Amino acid sequence: QQRLQEIIQNEHHGELLIGNCVLMETRHPHIPYLLSCPTMRVPGDVSNTMNAFLAFKAALLKVKQYNATAEKPIETILCPGLGTLTGHISPAHCALQMRYAYEMVVKGTVPFPKRLWDEASVQEKLANFKMT
Repeated sequence: QQRLQEIIQNEHHGELLIGNCVLMETRHPHIPYLLSCPTMRVPGDVSNTMNAFLAFKAALLKVKQYNATAEKPIETILCPGLGTLTGHISPAHCALQMRYAYEMVVKGTVPFPKRLWDEASVQEKLANFKMT
């Protein structure tokens, strides 16, 4: 925790913003790395945001960047339901956002938006998820 806080202070001017991620070694034999990717700036309701998507996309991009030059790439990420406790994001809503990030970064199946309103409709769908 102290090393992570030092990284955030020294490399991120004291605040790790939503959509950013820190990857650090843990020195633990079974869990060698930690990804810190916030879903909220301060504890609170983020249920009508894309914060789970932004956090998971940041994690996937950080791992992809790391793996590009790593001798031993990271093959597995263990991740909780982002924002599903304090943030009040439902598990299904979180899963939808995380899947979209995975499809975008790992699978490459999300095309770059041609128009701003195309992306706005995606954001509306991801941020304002309602179970049917």
